[in-house]
Amino acid sequence: KHALSKTMKEAKEFNSKPDPAQQQIQRLQKRARMADEAADSVEKADSLERELEEFSKQLESRADVRLGALLQKRNIKPGEFVVRFSKSQGASAGELSKADFRKAVLLLFEGKQGGGGGSASQGSSPRKEGEVSTSPSEINAVFDQYDDDGGGSMDVDEAKTMIKGLQAAGRDAEQEKRAKEREAKAQRAKAIKKAAQAMAPQAEDGSFSSPPASPTGKSTSES
Repeated sequence: KHALSKTMKEAKEFNSKPDPAQQQIQRLQKRARMADEAADSVEKADSLERELEEFSKQLESRADVRLGALLQKRNIKPGEFVVRFSKSQGASAGELSKADFRKAVLLLFEGKQGGGGGSASQGSSPRKEGEVSTSPSEINAVFDQYDDDGGGSMDVDEAKTMIKGLQAAGRDAEQEKRAKEREAKAQRAKAIKKAAQAMAPQAEDGSFSSPPASPTGKSTSES
């Protein structure tokens, strides 16, 4: 009886011991899952960066967004735009013509604020980095979008509506671009972290150690 009990105990202990082969299989499966997650994360980061690049190109192709961004950067107040740039005379005095608008925008793109006397040197401000100029035909097309009656000129209220609309378009586009940049940056950081974890040395217990840090504080996989 004693011998049988001893044999049963030994058998139980043997069965309770982890199977090295099974442990290795589990470790490999875990690493495979981590590699799949890392690959998915990298693919998502690549996709977001491509989307951001395409979105940026679309913004650059839109004249209304470029003009809106310009008006924002130059701190143009809608109520002052007509007073500053209108050159209309006679019955059209006080109105903003398409030609006035076109000349005003070209002056602004050159980094000049223009003014009451039409001096191009008044209020000079150099073109800022990242500003993309706009052709006269594109400026005319933007004006036409807001010129409801197609008459070729706008009164003060119509001009203010146009300037506000352009500034809103520029502001909204910039905010959306920044949001996409933050999302892409965060996803890329997540992808780098997951890739580093998937490639990290594996301990006997199946855990994964973090990659050693470089002198800059980043893991070696990020350096």
